[in-house]
Amino acid sequence: MMNRSDVIQATLEKGVFTIRLQRVRQANALNCEMYDELSKLILYAKENASVNAVVLTAEGKFFSAGADVKEFSDLPASDAALLRRGKLLKALCELALLNKPLISALQGPAIGGGFMLALACDEIIIASGAWVSMPESTFGMPSPIGIELLRQRTDRRHLHRLIQWGEKLLPEDALHCGIASAVCSKEEIDQVSHLAASRYSESNLGAYAANKMWLNHGLVERFKQAAEFATSGSLKSK
Repeated sequence: MMNRSDVIQATLEKGVFTIRLQRVRQANALNCEMYDELSKLILYAKENASVNAVVLTAEGKFFSAGADVKEFSDLPASDAALLRRGKLLKALCELALLNKPLISALQGPAIGGGFMLALACDEIIIASGAWVSMPESTFGMPSPIGIELLRQRTDRRHLHRLIQWGEKLLPEDALHCGIASAVCSKEEIDQVSHLAASRYSESNLGAYAANKMWLNHGLVERFKQAAEFATSGSLKSK
């Protein structure tokens, strides 16, 4: 299977389904078209028995610069933020619920929503010249969804640096604190991520899917609660 669009390319080779963001001129900033295309491709991977594993990566200097803030520019800022958050939430839930191994290969910086997409994957491989950050708080924007994603992978100290300070995390630091599973050169990242995904072809995917379901048990609901909190700014007790 080979898919081509203006914003995402997808190829299937020896059981590995590679989804490649390619809105290069906009630093792979996430817009509605990208989210809609990503949803279609994740559904294809979920339902197609010939797909053993998925690699999410990108073309260009950036993995993703985050939300396309120019989209919905004709709307009030709060309405635009709500729409963008809804699209991101849907994508994160779809990635978390994918019943196949899912590896994110960051060939370049992953920022904000782009970093969140990577965190929703099972593993992150990061190129030596890349970095990750979640700078929303520096713009006065809360990021409960980011907190929920990061707390699955790292300790409070690193989470605080990323969320409250908006600090950039370099590859070796990302590896050290548990966010990344491997670091390699940008030239090698396609090969390394494909090899990492290929090893699942020899494993029991049914057991993997069951384990992943339990690992992510309740995560989608917490995503939704975090998104609601980001909008309302209040916690609801049941």
